Amino acid sequence: MRQGDSRRNLTSSEVTSPFDDAVSDVSERSSSSSVLTRMRDAYGMSRGPLDYYDKVCEVFVTTALATVLLFVTLALPTAMFLIGIQNLHSCPIEPKIPVYLAVGGAFGMLKTLMMLWQSYEARKNESDDYVGMNDSFATRESNAGVRCFDMFVGLFLFVWFILGNYWVFKVYMPPFERPRLTPSHYCSPTVYLLAFGAICVGYSLMALIGLLLLCIMILSRGGEGEEEGDPEDSRTLSP
Repeated sequence: MRQGDSRRNLTSSEVTSPFDDAVSDVSERSSSSSVLTRMRDAYGMSRGPLDYYDKVCEVFVTTALATVLLFVTLALPTAMFLIGIQNLHSCPIEPKIPVYLAVGGAFGMLKTLMMLWQSYEARKNESDDYVGMNDSFATRESNAGVRCFDMFVGLFLFVWFILGNYWVFKVYMPPFERPRLTPSHYCSPTVYLLAFGAICVGYSLMALIGLLLLCIMILSRGGEGEEEGDPEDSRTLSP
């Protein structure tokens, strides 16, 4: 009887339930799905710099930090839209500057809200059933309509940003008070300084994104080199 009981205890300790297997599987996935690891995977899967940038954005948008930054960033296009609409006739020296604020703010809010929705959907799908980065990219590429519209909004914002540079710097630091002799030769300080500040923020963000991508590419290459070197080290150390 004691021998049979010991065999039963042995078999019960060796057999794992499906729930235990699922828990261990989830823990392995969560440990291996860190942001840096997924960015390294994206570097190996990318077909070029633009494709790598797209995949890095796909990874970063699933983080909580991205959601917080997007909510903070939403304040700028909202202010641009409201001030541009309220001051359409407050910059006669260059009437297109308030239009630049209003239109750029509207499309900027649209782009930010779309990114927030993508972040929510990505985090929701990841929490429900994480199926890996390849499936996430395939899901996004399958929705061609949303992807094309997102690219159109991004391209429009880029072109509009260039036009804003021309309109703002063409009348660099205009008079902020209405002159008596030339009453149309002025611009509201709120309108002009907000447009000037938005352009400076745009250049700062582009420089920051470029620097971060460069750092991520360096880290990704370093990670690949370490992974390639590990098997050789294990072979030399093994008896």
